[in-house]
Amino acid sequence: MVPFSPRAIFSYTVMLLLLMVSIACSGTTTPTPVGQPEATRTESAAPSSAATTVPPTVTQPPLAATPTAVLQAVPPTAIATPTPEVEVATVTSTTVRLVASVGRIGLETNLPWAAPSVGFDKRTIYENLIGVKRSTGELIPEIAKEWSVTPDGLTWTFLLRDDVHFHNDWGNVTSKDVKHMFEIVAEGEGGRGEDRFPYQNTIAEVEIVSDTEVRIHQTKPDSFTVIFFNHGGHGTSVLMSKAQWDAEGIEGYQENPIGTGAYRYVTREPATSLLMERVEDHWRHTAEFAELDKRFIEEDATRLAGLLADEIHLVALPRDLRKSAVDRGMVEWNSVLPSVQSMWWMGGQYYTTPELLGDDPWVGEDENAIRVRQALNKAINRKEINEELFGGVGEEIKVWGFHSTLPGWNPDWDARWEEMYGYDPERAKELLAEAGYPNGFKIKVNLSTSSSVPEQVQVGEAIGLYFEAIGLDVEHTQITGAESSNRRRNREYQGHVIAISGTYRDPQFTIRTYYDPVEGIVHAYENNWLRERYLELTSATSQEARHAKEQEIGDYLYERFPVLPIIWFPGTAVVNPDVISEYVFPGNRRQIFTHMEWIKAAETR
Repeated sequence: MVPFSPRAIFSYTVMLLLLMVSIACSGTTTPTPVGQPEATRTESAAPSSAATTVPPTVTQPPLAATPTAVLQAVPPTAIATPTPEVEVATVTSTTVRLVASVGRIGLETNLPWAAPSVGFDKRTIYENLIGVKRSTGELIPEIAKEWSVTPDGLTWTFLLRDDVHFHNDWGNVTSKDVKHMFEIVAEGEGGRGEDRFPYQNTIAEVEIVSDTEVRIHQTKPDSFTVIFFNHGGHGTSVLMSKAQWDAEGIEGYQENPIGTGAYRYVTREPATSLLMERVEDHWRHTAEFAELDKRFIEEDATRLAGLLADEIHLVALPRDLRKSAVDRGMVEWNSVLPSVQSMWWMGGQYYTTPELLGDDPWVGEDENAIRVRQALNKAINRKEINEELFGGVGEEIKVWGFHSTLPGWNPDWDARWEEMYGYDPERAKELLAEAGYPNGFKIKVNLSTSSSVPEQVQVGEAIGLYFEAIGLDVEHTQITGAESSNRRRNREYQGHVIAISGTYRDPQFTIRTYYDPVEGIVHAYENNWLRERYLELTSATSQEARHAKEQEIGDYLYERFPVLPIIWFPGTAVVNPDVISEYVFPGNRRQIFTHMEWIKAAETR
């Protein structure tokens, strides 16, 4: 057993799990923490039944457990105008400035396309063509009030609202801004967004039909493109002002980023904080807090101290510190969906670029390399990690990026789990000996902090202990987020085992981001077979075909042990109940909290 410090499992753990099951089945339940009132406000209601229909040539997959939160691969031919927003009159919190901190920011920039995602810092400034309902995770209209796709999957049409204003009098959103978004995300200076390469390889033309109608013509029928346009997508496709760009260029974007969100930019203190102020009479929802201050604090203990001292009102914390916070009167709000998936990957597996291959024992497509990778997986006690570090609320990941409520799931992975991946250090030693390493080998385990997984360092330390228990010579290393991002992109992670986290989303995101050598940015495991199957997946125009292709890819990955999948768990915000009475968020954007403009104040005036 690994000598972790005991962690209490809170009494509401079972209630949380039951809640998640309920949401997965119904897609309509709003979470309420113990002792807190249910939501009294609603954002734009979900589209009517027309929103779940599909073109006549498209069939729905037989996925009984799939919740409404699953991002539709092929959207409806037309989405009905949603029910008007219903809410009480706008109120103002007695706390003027809401202060939030989830940790250190990995890559600091005011340019939306110059980081992998818009992220925790800038998310509230911007909006998307398609929104995400906070209480279910389902797609709902946002700046686009309707959208459609042709049966061949090659042309998307978006009809825009005509009453969405850019901050600071930069005019209304029009199709010109949508076209500008595609162009700058695909070709903008320093672009790092996960949607950059897909746009470059997929979009042939952005056609402006009118001020409120735009068509996206594609070079191939990639039926998943719509996901990049929405608030829950892991990308940088947010609406930016073309007028500001024409007048001020990149310098204007850097000095004063302009969006249409419920908060507008005020100032940034480098490596410290980002201050925003609310937009009065916002078209979608006016926030209760006049200001929003997002602070980038790396140390968990410092965030906890700020919370307990009433200097910070919402934080992300590892579970041991959450108990300390709850014992002092703070409250936890959990996401309605599985929020984060934690994985560690074995660097150097760049099989499409042989000149960059590592020479470590796990690198290779032969039987011995596969045995080593299986041994590393069987060395890890995921159940213990879940209980000791995640309070028992997590669930083991069977294949990185796949979940039982998402397309592509194969129940056989559960049935064979203990044999293939289950904790068995003796069998792990046997596999190493069979592969030619009876005395083990040297391995580097990187310890890096993560705002998405506050327990990530502790998980890395535990993995190191598990590896030592099967005879490996473990060296722990450290690296900053920005350096890690550069090394991933440049395929420079030979010899390392590295942590990374993902979110709850259709597996195509994971396949593209982590396994595709052309459109991917992580390069965790790349070969020609995966590249070919990925292209087949992107060309599938029915959900049934996509489900089958994703399952085929999942089966392949399951058998080859390319990474070390660990745990799914919900996102958790720890809040001061004297300031915040309610925070409902879907969790489909990792621990990078979304929908913060909907946070309800404990006291208003």
